[in-house]
This record gives sequence, structure tokens and C-alpha cells, in this order.
Amino acid sequence: MNEKPPGPPEQQHIDKLDELPKWAETVIDNFIDAVVIVNTEGKFLLWNEKALEMAEYTSDEFSSATFTNFFDGDTVDEPAEVLRKTIQDGYTQTRLRVVLKSGRVNNLDVRCRAIKDDEGNVIAVTGVARDISDQVEYEEYITAQRDLAYKMSGSGDLGEILESALETLLGALRLPSGAIHVFDKKTGDLNLLCHKGYSDKLTGAIESYKGSGPAATMVQTGSPLFAKYEDVTAVLGTSGNPDGFKGVGVIPIKHQDEVLGSISIASKTEDEIPERLRSIIGPFLEIIGQGISRIKLAEELRTSEERYRMFYNHSGVAIFTADMSLRITDINREACELLGRSKEEVVGKRFDEAAAIIHPDDLGKALAALAELFGSGDPVMHIELRYIRKDGTTGFAEVSTAIQHKEGKMVGITNIVKDVTGRKQAEDVIRHSEEMFRQMFNYMSSGVAIYEGSEDEQEFRFKDINKAGERINNLVRSEVIGKPVREVFPLVEEYGLYRILRDVWEKGEPRYHPPAPYKNNRIEVWRDDYVYKLPSGEIVDIYDDLTEQRNAEDTIKKNAEDLKNLLDVAAHELRHPVAIFKGYSDMLRNHWKSLDQKAIREALDNIETASNRLSGLVTELLDLSRIENNKLELVLSRMKLSFSIKRATEEMRVRGFSNLFSVSVPDDEIEIYADYDKITKVFLVLLDNAIRYSGEGSPVDIWLKQNGEEVVCYIADRGPGVSRSEEEIIFNRFYQGESIMHHSTTGIGLGLYIARSIVESHGGRIGVEPRDGGGSIFYFAIPGTAAKTGEVAR
Repeated sequence: MNEKPPGPPEQQHIDKLDELPKWAETVIDNFIDAVVIVNTEGKFLLWNEKALEMAEYTSDEFSSATFTNFFDGDTVDEPAEVLRKTIQDGYTQTRLRVVLKSGRVNNLDVRCRAIKDDEGNVIAVTGVARDISDQVEYEEYITAQRDLAYKMSGSGDLGEILESALETLLGALRLPSGAIHVFDKKTGDLNLLCHKGYSDKLTGAIESYKGSGPAATMVQTGSPLFAKYEDVTAVLGTSGNPDGFKGVGVIPIKHQDEVLGSISIASKTEDEIPERLRSIIGPFLEIIGQGISRIKLAEELRTSEERYRMFYNHSGVAIFTADMSLRITDINREACELLGRSKEEVVGKRFDEAAAIIHPDDLGKALAALAELFGSGDPVMHIELRYIRKDGTTGFAEVSTAIQHKEGKMVGITNIVKDVTGRKQAEDVIRHSEEMFRQMFNYMSSGVAIYEGSEDEQEFRFKDINKAGERINNLVRSEVIGKPVREVFPLVEEYGLYRILRDVWEKGEPRYHPPAPYKNNRIEVWRDDYVYKLPSGEIVDIYDDLTEQRNAEDTIKKNAEDLKNLLDVAAHELRHPVAIFKGYSDMLRNHWKSLDQKAIREALDNIETASNRLSGLVTELLDLSRIENNKLELVLSRMKLSFSIKRATEEMRVRGFSNLFSVSVPDDEIEIYADYDKITKVFLVLLDNAIRYSGEGSPVDIWLKQNGEEVVCYIADRGPGVSRSEEEIIFNRFYQGESIMHHSTTGIGLGLYIARSIVESHGGRIGVEPRDGGGSIFYFAIPGTAAKTGEVAR
């Protein structure tokens, strides 16, 4: 993790974060999402490399910034509110827009969690952010294209729909400025019809271009132009740069290969219009071109004396007429353009001949529909068919066929053909986007449930749920669709989610349910929920299974507490031998000439005792390290427990303990495969524990018993005994039955923990039980056959 240099007072509030294991820092540094920690005022304290990469800032820039410096000016209050809510509620999830160093704005999914000190005060906030700009941008593009298509198909006023089209396009591209020019068919001039973000000076310069001028000529080529603004001022007829543009694009608007005008876009931040924006302009221009063509044609027809002929040839739809033998008698200009053929190439041919328009695979469907039309007496038939152009390409058309009558007899048919190739392609795009959404919906890691609310029932019913939701809730989608949420989740009201569903459904405002446990007959999980309402009225619940995270947090907290206990106890234990070393070394250095041999011997004996105590402490810490790192090695060999008992009791006597050891071993004791030194260590721990809590000279009884396939050893003392509540925890790390800082015995509470680890690594068990008459009986059992001689176990 990157961190600020020490100095400001707020840095002291997170000193405890230094107690995190190094692996935790490594996980955060390599986390796929950006991770930052800020103080309660929003100042950055810690961050990982992903955060620097995502914001395009350096560590120095981060260290001098606050949480709100990196967000869009329009939403600067929102990050401050997120920080406030996180401090208040402990957790917040939302979407924010961040301003990168380059000036580009990205959309982030942000999750913030409060960090508290031992007194429960919030001292910092951690934030995890994921870039969802591509997802948001894709959704906006699809929505903008759909909205534009609706707008272009509505109004009949050209200026009105072009202003709306320009607004929609610039919004989708996130550009501030643009203009639309349209050719005047009478003069050939390219005239400005609407603009946005241009100054009056620039507007006057580009108001109209002569048809023979460089700008109109360039547009007529049908090829788009993307360049730096300074490189195209001569073509655009502008002088200077009054609006401060850097990059511009001029893209022709076409409909059926006819250039109708152009759209100009401009950027004040990019030297050239980015490629990602160029690639999405095409669908917008196709929709705009259709709208311009439709409205201009309607305007031309409105005052024409030859209304029918003009409509026939310029209706925007293809018209075919045919006789009862299906031979084509006439087609209009749109039909010629549709097919890419001249009128002479088509008239006189049957629909089902090689030169006709219907795709061979759809011909049977067309003939069957015509036969049904002729027999039914219906006035009009509607059908969708594929057609073939002269160049061999295929298009899609909606065909409306009406029967022509003369003197009550059927004499022919009129086919009005609307090209829907663009729509079909758009449907494919929408279908593809829906498939992408379904893929994302099904394979995202968070659970998602969609509900339908009902005021009458006061209930919410499942409409959909994704695969993660099935997994988290241990249910099957097909079995819950249509069922009430209170039936599927019987305790949803107690959990608090049902009330949030109702609030969101009634008020329409998103709500967050902080992490909490939920349990029913299927599951027991920790989860949080983010609930919001769709425009359609459906309620969406997004949630995550936080069980592993909570367990990990508990583990980290416990490990941190254990580490603190270890440091406290170790420091307490180290003070004693250090004090002895210092006291006696000072005495020997300053008074050794005046000391008699007895005093010197006593000093050296005490120094040796302190050394042994310090050595034992170091040995316990090394054993703890090996156990915690799964590196406790066992060198197994054939042995008897009685050998270890003898060695352990002799060592306890050498240490100066005068307790009476009463040992009882069966004559037929079986051999086991075990690590002799490690098993002896277990005896030393249990004997030391018995003597330590029994007092000087108190007898200790030791006996072995064969119990099926295992050998059980018992060590009994006459000490104060172990309470029932302590029998399970006495073998935990650092536990000594008293306050770790005020215990009356030496050691750091690792002996019984190490003994248990050794016994369990042999496949055995260890425990304690009360002794009749007072005291405790510690016992451990080792299987009679555990491994082959000479094997090394870990």
C-alpha cells in the first residue's frame, strides 16, 4: 500500500493498520479494484497502485488531495455525502463519476466502509472502486439511439427534430458542441439549420456554404473528416479559434446513398475526435438521414400539382404494381433504388423470375400469402420478406399488398414495400445487447433478484433471479418465479428487507440495507442489499454473500488481538530475565572484588536460570512459528511412551523440582510410531503445568492405559483444578487462566497450545478433566500405529 509520510495528526489515527500482516497489504496492492483509505475529512491516507492507475495521478498528488478532488464538479457534493453516510451508517455503495488527470470522466461503482478504533469511533473510511464506464456508456448509447429513433419518427418540423437529434447525439458522445447543415436542393448550398455550444462569431462564419465551395464539396464526397481544428479552418471558412476547439469532425448525413447534409462535432479537450466516438456515430446518422429524407419529401409533396406521381416516386417507400399473373407492370424510383436496378430491368418480369426481387427462400411464403389474399377477399395483406439487390446483397422489407379492382373484378395488385433493413440491423443490435445483458445478469458475482410489486396484495413476487442469486440463496430459479418474496424468504421482514422493498416501491428512491445475518431452513449467510426501482416499476435487489468476508474480518481481528497479546506477554516475560541480566552484571562489574565465592556462585546461578527462562521463551516462539506456518516436522520412529516419561521426569528433577513423580506403566505397553523428541516435549509441558499450578513438593501421578488401538497417558496433580468453562479454551494460544499481564506463573501461555499441536499432528487427541479429591488430570492419546518407521510427517 502507498501511504503518506508521517506528520499530520490524522496519520496517528491509523497506526494500528501497521499491525496488519504483510500478506494483507499484498492482497490490497494486487487487488483488481482501486482501494483507498481516507480520514473523516476526506484526506487520502492510504491507496493501492490500482487507485493511482485508475485516477491517472501520482502518489504525491494523492497525498495532497482530498476525496472530493477527483470527482466531477457536477457531483462534488455527492462524494461528500457518501463520506458522511459511511461515517454515519458504517457502509455505503453507490455510483460516482471521477475526473481523471486527462480530464476524462469515468463512472465508478464505489463501496465504502468505516474503520473504527477500539472505542468504536470512526477514524477512517476505506473505499473500493471499480470502473464501470464501458457498461454505462454502452447502456447510454443504446438508449440514446432508441430515443432518437422515436423522436425522428414523430414531429414533422425539420428544425425541431434536428435540434432534438443534435442534443441526443452530443449527449451520447459527451461533447459540448456541434452543428447540423442540410443541402438546399434548389441552390445546392449547405445551410446551417441548428447548432449547440457555438459562439455568435463562429455561427456567423459557418451559417452557409456555397455548393461549389470546399466545405460543401468535401461533404458531397460522402467521406467523414476528423482532424485538428487548426488543420481544417481553410475548408470550414473560419479564421482564428474563437471557441477554443482542439479537434473537429465533419460527417456526411446520407440516406440511400444520397448526401443530405452533415453533422459537425467539436471537442475542447481532445486534439482529434477519439476513435471510440467515431465508431458509434453511424447508427445515429442513419436515423437522422431517414428523418431528414422523410420530412423533406413531405415538404416537397405538400405543394405539388403532381401529388400522386410525386408520392409514387418520392414516398420514401418502394411501390410495385403487377397484374394477376404476377408480372410487374410498374415500379417507382424508390423501388429502383431499393433494388439497385433500372425500371426497364424490372418491368415485364414476374416476381418469381431470376430478375425479380423476392429471395428464393421466401418465394414460397409470398406465393402462399397471395393465394390466401385472393381467396379471402381481404383488402390488404401484410408480410415481411427478404429481397435481393442487383449486387447480390440481401435486404429486409415490410410488404403491404392491396388488390386492384375494376368493374368488380380483380385486375392486379399494388405492393408498397418499406425497407426495414436498418431496423432489422438495429433489432439485431438490441438483441445482441439484450444477450449481453443476460450474460452479465447471469454471470455477475453479485446476486440479483427482480420483483414485481402489487398494491392489492401488499406483496412482491419474483420476476427473475440470476445464477449468483440461486447460489447465494440455495434455490432454483424455476421454482421461485412468480412466488411471493415472503414465501421464499420466511424471515425477510425480520431481516428488514421487506420494509426497504416497500419504501423503494412507494417512493422510488434507492435504499441500502447494510450487512446483516440472514438465516432460514436453506441458508445462513451474511449479506447486504442495494434496492432500486426501474422505470417499468419493477424492483431490483442487488446483494452479495459477505459470509467469507465477515469470517476473514473476524479472523484478521482475532489474529491482530492474538498478536497484541503475544507482544504484551512476551514483553512482560522478557522484562524478568533482562532485569536479572542487568542487575547481576552491574553487581559483578562494580563489586566483584568484594564478593565472596558464594555470592558470585549465587549470581551466576540466577543468571543461568534467567538464561534458561529466556531460552524457553524463544523455543516456544519458534515452535509457535513452525505450527502457524504448517512447518512442524515429525521424525517418526518405533517407540514406547514410557521412554519419554522417564526422560521428562529426569529433566524436571535436573531443573530442580522436588515433586514426587509416581509412574505406572503396564507390562505389555504397545509400541507406537511417533517423534520421540516431540512426545517428550508434550510430557515436559504437562509435567511443568502440573508442578507450576500444584506448588513445590506436591506429588504428580503418571500412568499409561491401553485403550483399543491407542495408548493414553494421564498426568494428575493436586492443584486448584480447571473449571468446566476453561476445559476447551485452556489449550488455546496465550491462555493461562489469569490476566495475561498479571499472572503469577512464568511463560506466555503457549505450552498447552504447542502440546495440543504436537499430539494432533500425530493423529491423537488431548484434554483435561477434574480429579476426584481436587486437582486436574491432563491426558493425551496416540494411535498405536500412525506411520511407517523413518517417515517425515508435516
